[in-house]
Amino acid sequence: MRIYEEDTGARPLPKVTLAVKGEGPFKEGEPVSFDVTATVPDGKVTSLMLFSMGRIRAEEAVATATAKTTFTVSNLFPGAMNTIIAMAQDDTGLVGQSVPVRLELITGREFTGTPWQGKPQPIPGTVQGGCYDEGGKGVAFRSEALGPSDARLDYRKSELGSLPEAVEVGGDYAKWITYDVDVAAAGDYAVELFMNRPDYSTKNLDPATGAREETVRLNLGRTGAAGTPLLEWKLPMSWNSGGGWRSPQKSLGTQTARLPAGRHKLVLFCDDITVKFTFFCKLVFTPAAKPGE
Repeated sequence: MRIYEEDTGARPLPKVTLAVKGEGPFKEGEPVSFDVTATVPDGKVTSLMLFSMGRIRAEEAVATATAKTTFTVSNLFPGAMNTIIAMAQDDTGLVGQSVPVRLELITGREFTGTPWQGKPQPIPGTVQGGCYDEGGKGVAFRSEALGPSDARLDYRKSELGSLPEAVEVGGDYAKWITYDVDVAAAGDYAVELFMNRPDYSTKNLDPATGAREETVRLNLGRTGAAGTPLLEWKLPMSWNSGGGWRSPQKSLGTQTARLPAGRHKLVLFCDDITVKFTFFCKLVFTPAAKPGE
């Protein structure tokens, strides 16, 4: 493979800015608008272009030193984090590029999975990491690392984990996962989180990087909604559970949460976890001791 770099001499590339209009959430089937501006000190901008995930989504011919337009598109990729850039070409053929903008297009099917094998996991009890809801990618979990889910669920060979005991969450593997649960009685519960990360995942980390803490968040949700924050745990990037893969399972500590009775969804957010081969193993719920007990 040969790579050639164009010698532009003293000619500057067009300067391009890109901004999304509105705050979202942005939904599948609804148009999204982007403001694009491009300038060149000499000559003219001749073309403005909008790309998502490397594919052109919109283009407009222009002929001014400063060009502005608003692209409104309905062809972004749903259920995914779109990386969007704007480009501009001038009358000498030089092309400038904006800083990328990342935008997630939701489908409306998020958090709508059904209980694993038709049975919600009971609380008090243990919520097993690998027994997350059925429904697949974009419904019961969100991942940028995986393709379509295996509808046969033959222990989820193309999903987050091949064992009930753990699911991989590090890097882009899982942004969130849902668990249908049945709380026997309203009250305070002690909640202990267990995870696994083999020591080889962290051995080459820079000490300064390894000291940074990342967050695992747990929400009390409901069908179709992520719900409200319940608990969170801090996980140093240098943290590991020893030499085993998926085992041993190591506790990150116990916290107390108040839960209402009945059926709910627990939504585990792991979008802050960047270290690969990090596994969520289980949450153990036990009735919290009352004062004086």
